[in-house]
Amino acid sequence: GGRAQVADAIVNTPVHITLEQAEAVLALIFRETPRCTGLRPLTGGCVSTVVEVSFEGVASPIVLKLSVEAGDQDLARQALVLDYFRAHTGFPVPRALKCDTTCSHVPFSWLALERLPGCNLGDATLSPDRHAALQREMATHVATLHQHAATCYGDIIGGQSCTSWAEWAREAALDMYRECEQGGLLSAEALERARRVIDALPEILDVDLPPVLN
Repeated sequence: GGRAQVADAIVNTPVHITLEQAEAVLALIFRETPRCTGLRPLTGGCVSTVVEVSFEGVASPIVLKLSVEAGDQDLARQALVLDYFRAHTGFPVPRALKCDTTCSHVPFSWLALERLPGCNLGDATLSPDRHAALQREMATHVATLHQHAATCYGDIIGGQSCTSWAEWAREAALDMYRECEQGGLLSAEALERARRVIDALPEILDVDLPPVLN
């Protein structure tokens, strides 16, 4: 069948999906096997391969995010985050249709998303007034997100359990520090400087801020 090629230079290993593989994914989502009529690579997926899948049916098209990694927790997490946003905020996000990271039906992990109307902003031709209006609309959505509060700090998926903003920020920075240390991404001198800054975060961030989406 036809292949969808990658449109952007992406961080993860590119995934090339065939029409037959797309139909296998569609069968898992819709419990039938609609005929796939087209695959179109989408821009903006700078981490994973993103493909628009067209097929025979009223739900067409949908979007697939693909990963060569079996058990890809990033895709599974993205589905949970989208579900959270849809349930707890008014921010417009696509519905996560299904996520499968087993690689048991096709040789890649995938997250299927509802295809929202519109196009990539970089492909749009807008008048100055329309561009300004769109910026105001986007700013309003982001400002509304920041009004969504919780009782504690933490991850919206992993749970909010920390009552101190400074301590939560320190622990989050330590996680990134350990990744850099284990992966040999920074020199010993840079690691030492980073650790001094991290240890000083509770004092630097000693402010009383409410837990909000960030």
